[in-house]
This record gives sequence, structure tokens and C-alpha cells, in this order.
Amino acid sequence: MNGRSVGAVVEAIWALEDRFPVDEWVVDGLHVWPIVRYHLYNQGYRLRPDVATTRDGILRRAGRRMRGVVSELGSVGRLALALQPADVLFVSDGVSFVRTPVGLVDRYAYPFVEMSTELGLSVAVVQPSASSSFTGRQSKSQSLGGLVGWAEAIGAIRGRLVDARVRLPGFEAAMAIFQRVVGVSPPNTRDIVLSSVAVEAISAVMLRVLDYVGPKLVPVVCYYGAPQYAMMLACKRRGVKSMDVQHGLNGEYHWAYSRWSRVPSGGYEVLPDVFWCWRQEDVSAVRAWSTKCATKAVLGGDPIVRWFASESQNSFVDETALARLKVLAKGRRLILLTLNGYESQETLRQYVGVSKDLSDEFFFLFRVHPVRLGQKEVVRKLLKDDDGAELDLASDLPIWTLLRIVAVHVTEVSSSVLDALSFGVPSVILGRTDLDLFRAEIESGWAVAVGSSEELRDAMLKQLNRVSLLRRPELPDSRAVLEAVIADS
Repeated sequence: MNGRSVGAVVEAIWALEDRFPVDEWVVDGLHVWPIVRYHLYNQGYRLRPDVATTRDGILRRAGRRMRGVVSELGSVGRLALALQPADVLFVSDGVSFVRTPVGLVDRYAYPFVEMSTELGLSVAVVQPSASSSFTGRQSKSQSLGGLVGWAEAIGAIRGRLVDARVRLPGFEAAMAIFQRVVGVSPPNTRDIVLSSVAVEAISAVMLRVLDYVGPKLVPVVCYYGAPQYAMMLACKRRGVKSMDVQHGLNGEYHWAYSRWSRVPSGGYEVLPDVFWCWRQEDVSAVRAWSTKCATKAVLGGDPIVRWFASESQNSFVDETALARLKVLAKGRRLILLTLNGYESQETLRQYVGVSKDLSDEFFFLFRVHPVRLGQKEVVRKLLKDDDGAELDLASDLPIWTLLRIVAVHVTEVSSSVLDALSFGVPSVILGRTDLDLFRAEIESGWAVAVGSSEELRDAMLKQLNRVSLLRRPELPDSRAVLEAVIADS
């Protein structure tokens, strides 16, 4: 991590919203405060601009896309042939796949495809990236990557050549305050103009998709980002209900889901109509502000958990792999250590040191984040011949498979704390920053935080000893919630 807490950046964003008329910031008729928020968080917390929605990023991508523009001219026709009318149009992120005995599964799309099919509804699946992938036994996603890139390139050129109608009262003063408080360079007016023009351009593609499919509901994994914002905008213009599907830690301290204190009378065009939430805390964070507009929040839970937790659906669980892990553990209690990909070298050394020091009583499963697999080799070098740890098998298996057999879960900052809770596994959080993200889990006792690796052993034993006293929350009936959302469409 970068040493700057999520809370500090989010609070700086809130302060701007309280002080400036951000609900009046408009570019060519589009209210752009959600886009500005996105920029501020990326640049304030990750210390890197978002490639898809900053000036240099857009222009670089535009150049690449324009070189292949001729090959994309037939994409509209191919897409029209591939897409069929459907009740539900699911927009996948195109990267969240898990390997199971029944094949690769899109962890977000698959449950919605299955639930919709059980409800007698037809489903189409698309993704903004450049390749199609299987999302489940009954559906194959269609890539919008070529069309999105082409539209983005046209938008980038238009943004450079055509003057936009811009109204951003107080914008420069607000960005100056953010820079002073957070200590990073904020976006400038040109960045925001180019981002909004890109969203408008891509929305033309999304409108065509909606016209082909004619859905009642459009669930989207992670509603923010240029293609996703564009789909939200297109849904608003076609009168189709859109829904954000939770994909990680939300709650009170997430910039995209909490405390929109200034909302235009008609709402923000790029925000979804419904937020599908995993926890009651996530629902409450949305409902605290959504009374200002027509936005709703529903408690649907994380549907994939039911497939892995169910004793009657073991086709998702690789029992052979679990048996192998138990053999490697040699009777020691299994500890799942999930990495988020942003850990410092020092944090990784602390984890490995704990693993080696406690190898007599614990066996550690080091699980690298599925989209940060490059970290695996870094961890491998640190582990060397550690007899108290497993890396490859732990990283290959879905986290929900591992949670069936582990005693305690350890992490820095990760939504895996929520996954562990769903399986009745207590967590230990290493570090005392960003604890607001886990307030409910800490208050309930399902998670404890420690400030150093020296405290890890005692914290793990504490969690092991009191797990039987903790109340495990019931999983929501996801299918019934989905049915109600569609009935309200």
C-alpha cells in the first residue's frame, strides 16, 4: 500500500462535496462529479492515474485503436448476429474467473446466469474487454472490446478538436484544496472533459447493444470506469433498469458507494438504479444518501458463496486438491493468508517470517490475488523451502474452496474478510489503517486487527478459541432478491 489510508482520501473527497456545488459540474449536459470522484480516488490512493479516463491514457489508447479501425468496421454487424434478445443483460468485468472441476467460471456472471435461468429468464452476457470467455455452462460472453475501443478513439479525437460546453463552478479551487490536503496532483479540466466525451462516445455503442438485446435489467460488475459509466448512461436514456453488482469492499468508506451529499434533482446519469449489496452495512451506506433520488439498495449477498458452501453441490469443489493440502499440512491447523497484490516487500517478509516461526503448529496457505499473479514469484523467492507453507495450490484454487478447510484467515486489506465470514472462518487483519472498511466485522468479533507480525500468533489463537462463540450470519436468498428486482423493472 502507499501509506495513505482509504479513509483519508475519501474524507478529502467528501469535504469537497460539502463545500463546492459539484452537482452543478456539467460537460455537454452530463453531470461529471462521479467521473471526478473516480479520478480523485485513483490519483489520491493508488498514486497512479486511471489509464482509461485521463488525457494521456485516452490519447495513447486512441492511437492504438485507430490503427485497427478498419478491422473493427464489421464489429457492429458481428455483434448484431451474436446478440439475441434477452430478459437480462449481464455486463461482466471479463477478468474474474475461477477454476473449478466443471471448468472456468465467471464468479460474478455465472450465479446470475444460473439464477435467471431458474426463474425462466433468458440471459445475454457481454464484457468490455477484447476477448470473449465462457461465463457458465449456459452462456458465453460477447466482447465489446473492439467497439468500445473504436468509440473511445473517436471520442478522444472529438475531445481534442471540438469545444465542449463546460460548466465547472469552483473546480480549480476544489482541486487546489485536494492537492494540498492529499499531496498528489488532481485532474485538470481537460482530463474531465476528455473523460466525459469518452463516456458519451462509448454510450453510443451501449445504446446499440441495448437495442439488440432489449433487456429488462442490466446488472454490471463495478459500475465505474468509462465503458461501465457509458452503459449506465445508455440505460438511463433507454429507460432500462441498471444494477451495480458488488465486487469487493463497499460500505461507508468506499468513494463510489457512500455519501453522495449533493445529487442533482434527476440523479447522476452514470450511477445505477439499483445497488446489489453483500452486507447490511453496504445497504445502509447507500440508503443513507439515496433518498435524494430514485436509487435503491438490496441485500442480495454474494451468490457464488452458496454454490461453494452447499454440501449438495460439491461439483464446484476440488476435493482431491483439498485432500492433498491436508496431507501437506501433516496435522497442523491450516491458515489462509490472502494477498491483495499491493503489499510492500516488508509486509511480505513479515508474513513469511511468521510462517516459518510458527511452522510447528500452523500450515500457511499463501494465496496470491487472481489478477496479481506476478506477485507469486516474489513470494516464492521469500518462502524458498519453507515446510510450513504452500503457494501454488493455494493460489490456483478458488478462495471459497480453501475456506471449507481452514481455521483462520489472515490478510492486510481485502474483501476476503467477507468471504471468510460467509464460511464461518474468523480473520486477523495485519495493519491498523483502513479499519473503517471492516468496522462491522471487528465489532462482531469475526475480525481482529494487529499492528505487527509479532502479534499475529496470539491473535490467531484468540480467533481459534472464540470462533464457537461467534454468531455466523445467514446468507440472503439471492434468487428471491433477483426475482424481486426484476419484478420491479
